[in-house]
Amino acid sequence: MSWKRRYFCFILRTNMLLRKRNNRYRCFVIIIVIVLVNLVFIFPPALLLHTPLVSSNGTLISQTQSNMVDKGNHSLITSLPHAEVRHIVFLKVHKAAGTTVMNIIMRFAISRNLSIMLPRTGNMFSQYNQLISRKALPSFHEDKRMFDVFCNHVIFNKEIMAPFFPIDTVYIGIVRQPFDQFVSAFVYYRNLYQVKYLVKIPGDNPIKTYLSDPVLYEAKKLPHSFTNNRMAFDFGYPGVDFNNMTKFREFLQKLDKDINFVMVVELFDESLILMMKLLKWHIKDIIYIKRNSFKKSHNLTFSLSEKIIHRRWAKLDYALYNHFKTILITKIKSAGPKFIHEVRNFRTIRTKVETFCKQYYGSGMLMIEESEFHSPFFVRREDCKFLKLNAFDIINIARQKHTARLDELGITYCPQNKTTAECRKYPHL
Repeated sequence: MSWKRRYFCFILRTNMLLRKRNNRYRCFVIIIVIVLVNLVFIFPPALLLHTPLVSSNGTLISQTQSNMVDKGNHSLITSLPHAEVRHIVFLKVHKAAGTTVMNIIMRFAISRNLSIMLPRTGNMFSQYNQLISRKALPSFHEDKRMFDVFCNHVIFNKEIMAPFFPIDTVYIGIVRQPFDQFVSAFVYYRNLYQVKYLVKIPGDNPIKTYLSDPVLYEAKKLPHSFTNNRMAFDFGYPGVDFNNMTKFREFLQKLDKDINFVMVVELFDESLILMMKLLKWHIKDIIYIKRNSFKKSHNLTFSLSEKIIHRRWAKLDYALYNHFKTILITKIKSAGPKFIHEVRNFRTIRTKVETFCKQYYGSGMLMIEESEFHSPFFVRREDCKFLKLNAFDIINIARQKHTARLDELGITYCPQNKTTAECRKYPHL
């Protein structure tokens, strides 16, 4: 029976019911049902799924263009079949745009159904040490020990991490201007997380107080500090050698071999474009909306002398930052003058996407037209939801998908004190 015939039969039956019953409420419900059925049968589902579309200049996309989108273009969370790099370890440094980069990489990994090394609980492996395997959910690859992607907090040590990832894995880090990173970490962990040693620091401007005598106000144990050369510590430099600059210069040379690419927050878009080229990704894969950007709740100002004090105190972080910033600037210059236009093009696209995601266009899509730097693609509403996810939420989504895959394969992942049913319902436990 065709859908038209089924539709008219449904209308006839409904009319008969309406004649038999005088109950206004039931009549109202039946009328609503008729309207909904009208929508489904009169308008084919394909039309409902693909209209209206919104182009990058804000105009509606025609049905012809819509068909072209279906045939040739992809949304932010749809896989493209080309030789993209899918084995990535990202070193998530504290208060250095790590959550934003994490969103990009996790979104990529989820869309490709990659095996992400995820902690069984929380949103990090460790802020204090280099251990990862004890807290990790098992991989769903045949080699249960091998993963595709990593992008959580842990103290970096390639010798410890390498056995869990394929030999062609690309290692990526990130650094930020040390004084800005220091202030951001101080405010964030003092105000939001109430870290004890920071909360105890007195004064209207506790950062000034801290800088007057960093040794006095520092945390008793180095791994618990967010203000003592934290970037160098996150990159894996041992605290016992913090005063040995000769060893640190040797450490930087080792990092050059261990890490394929280090981003710089102050050159964030440039870093992303270079990362995209290194990983052979599409520009759609690196679209972002800033995540976990903690707004200042103060108007603190600092003198040049205080910044000089910090430079002396955090000499490792400054050496680390200057080293990798110099390398990045060299790569940008080597990319040539066309690279500047590519970055501008990316910023234009990102602004359009962010504007689209903040506004309401019903079930619309944003169409990004082709340019000399990229093929066309579109952004859906569900893409906006992913772009806005914080670290905890996107990790939970990844963990749910991961544990569902483990269930399918019959791989045990529950701790001894939890049943499989509990783990399936609450995969973060």
